[in-house]
Amino acid sequence: MIEELRGFIITLCTAMFFITAVQMILPDNSLKKYCSFALGLLLVVIMLNPIVKLLNSQVDIYEEIDKSTAYIFDKEYEVDYEKYKKINIENTLENFQKNFESQCLSDLEDKFKDKKFSADVQASFDEENTTFKIDSMQIALKDGMIDKIKKVDIGGDNSVTVDKFEDSDDEESKEIKKYLSEKYEISQDIIYVSKR
Repeated sequence: MIEELRGFIITLCTAMFFITAVQMILPDNSLKKYCSFALGLLLVVIMLNPIVKLLNSQVDIYEEIDKSTAYIFDKEYEVDYEKYKKINIENTLENFQKNFESQCLSDLEDKFKDKKFSADVQASFDEENTTFKIDSMQIALKDGMIDKIKKVDIGGDNSVTVDKFEDSDDEESKEIKKYLSEKYEISQDIIYVSKR
């Protein structure tokens, strides 16, 4: 214990001497404050290392700093960044679709007060323009109280999708398409209206 304390005091005194010498050599300009900050961090690490070792003998703060430095210089963070970026885009796309569906339903029920609707919006992320793009919008006009089965997925990655969605072409459907197209500034070609 005495040897460890002696080693710590020698290391601390050496670091203080080194920090003082570097600060005396540096000219008085904007670089000096950044160097003082970095040297202060070095001093904090030196002072915390014995405390960390006392609390957890398996942790070496210098080893952790080396791992962090290797992580940055080996650019491992770029792989993590791309992975998290993809996950973030997928989650945002899913939320965008859900929010857009609820907004459509709300607007449709405000416009056509005596009707009930359901919506299914498919969107994608355009990386070039960094925007979300609506690929298709399926609106079901509910005639009865019971919903029909919309979609059945069979299997895993090679799934077969069964969907009974037929686009109506009557005046009411055209009016709904026109309203949504004007409201959200999207083409009527991607809006499908079905009566259920």
